[in-house]
Order: sequence, then structure tokens, then C-alpha cells
Amino acid sequence: MFSYLLFFAINFKLSKFKSIPYYESIVSVLVSSLFFYSISMSTVLNIDRSKSFYVINLLHNSQPISESDLKTTISQKFGDKEYNSYQSRILEQAKRGIVTKENNKYILSFIGNLIWQISNFLAKIFNLSGWNNSHLL
Repeated sequence: MFSYLLFFAINFKLSKFKSIPYYESIVSVLVSSLFFYSISMSTVLNIDRSKSFYVINLLHNSQPISESDLKTTISQKFGDKEYNSYQSRILEQAKRGIVTKENNKYILSFIGNLIWQISNFLAKIFNLSGWNNSHLL
């Protein structure tokens, strides 16, 4: 949101310079830069630090997984107190249709797998490993 406000402020200030050669190119570069900034701040950095992305990654790597196995995995890695936090993320993802429960086991839906593939691709590009290791949580 901030980047869009910044863009409009810059564009308003520069609008009196429309007669400058390459004005449109300059504005295009500014828009592209602000768009990239917006995407990186809202998505890319979130992949590495989000419990929700960790849950998606965990489910992708071990699906189908029963609730008891999921609890054991999370409890071993983070302790019993953290399980409720992760369980709430799983329920949120289920409401969004990213995670489904079939035969008492959690799996990623088509959308969940698509989100995982995009996130994994971005993680490789930006060298993010926290969502795989979840050492930041």
C-alpha cells in the first residue's frame, strides 16, 4: 500500500515534467521498482517466516498425514505448547481450501499444491530456507 501511495506522489510531482524525453520510461521503471518492492515485502519475505507456509511445506512433504502424526512431528520439533498455534494454521488453511482432510488425514488441495510450487520456486530464487527448516519460528 505504501509503495502505491509513494508512486502516486512521485507521479504527481513529476507530471509537470511530461515534456522531458523518456518521461514514460522513467515512470515505468518507478512503477516496476515499486511493484517488485511490494511483492517482495508482502510475499517473498513472508514465505521464510510464516507458520502457515511451514505447515504447507510440512504437509506437502509428508502427505497424507494423520492428525496424531502431525501433532507428533510438530511437538518433536517445537514442543507441545506450539502445537495449538500450528493447529490453528491448519484449520485456517482448511477453511481457505488449501488443506483438505480425507480419511482422517490431511493433504494439500490442488490450490495448496500450486501455492507450494510457487512458494518453493520463489524460495529457490531468493535463497530462502527458513520455511523448510523453520528455524525462525
